[in-house]
Amino acid sequence: MLKHAGICPLSSQACEDLLIEAGLPRGVFQNIYASGSQMEPFIADKRIQGVSLTGSEGAGSAVAKTAGEHYKKSLLELGGNDPFLVLDAENLEWVLDRYVDIRMFATGQACNAPKRLIVQPEFYDRTVAYLEKAIGALTVGAYDDPDADVGPLSSIGARDEIVDRLATAAREGTATIRVGGKKIDRDGAYMEPALLTDVDPSADVGCNEIFGPVAIVYKANGVDEAVRIANEESEYGLSSSVWSSDVDKAHEVAARLKDGMTFVNEHAVTAAGLPFGGVGRSGYGRELAQWGVGEFVNEKLIRVSGQRSAGLSPT
Repeated sequence: MLKHAGICPLSSQACEDLLIEAGLPRGVFQNIYASGSQMEPFIADKRIQGVSLTGSEGAGSAVAKTAGEHYKKSLLELGGNDPFLVLDAENLEWVLDRYVDIRMFATGQACNAPKRLIVQPEFYDRTVAYLEKAIGALTVGAYDDPDADVGPLSSIGARDEIVDRLATAAREGTATIRVGGKKIDRDGAYMEPALLTDVDPSADVGCNEIFGPVAIVYKANGVDEAVRIANEESEYGLSSSVWSSDVDKAHEVAARLKDGMTFVNEHAVTAAGLPFGGVGRSGYGRELAQWGVGEFVNEKLIRVSGQRSAGLSPT
């Protein structure tokens, strides 16, 4: 049974139609056209054995509470505030191009997108200057616009929330908007891709996920400081990445990051044979392959004694 997000009933129905077309009997897969507030009795129903949620922290907390009250397994795939650590300036422009591409993919609406770029002081100014130019040059347009680099957000409300949060941060002095960040005056949920620096890690835009086309750059004085920023200045723990020409050093740093998934010289890699999931405010449990199946099966032990029956000698 699938309860889709309220803004995508047509794509949810398309999933069911495709499964039926592929031969799945009707009724095996079912869409539930209900609001989030109506889901508690569905989860509580004794016929439901487990629940998996991809969504907001608020929804995750509500689902986990109901599942726990009824002794059912749950899996939560929530938000992320992924760090992207750059340890040296070797191939810096290439690395920054990868950051922009991955951060702006799907208009920044990916839970495992790299939100926080953390660099060293010796190439911080160079990084900011390069990103100002690169992000400022991105073209915003519709999905069928061949010249567009970034599309609209999922809804007008989602766009307005991000624009308001950025304006508040700039007004309160908890972030500097280097480029972009404003609503685009045209039909649709469009906004200018943005670059933030001087971000207060304890402020809203620092410690909470921005689910849109917004890049943030932090300056760290050394590797230890970079690891501290990555681990301690966010309660999320979905994924992270470390970029360096020294792979051994990058691997060592990667092992120190407190996330469900960490990558070296790549980011946001998903594949059917890799487990997917996080820790902390990013949720719990793992999806895909044997890990995903294992979340919703019970391991049963059957032990057979060597004795034929009570009181008889073993054979």
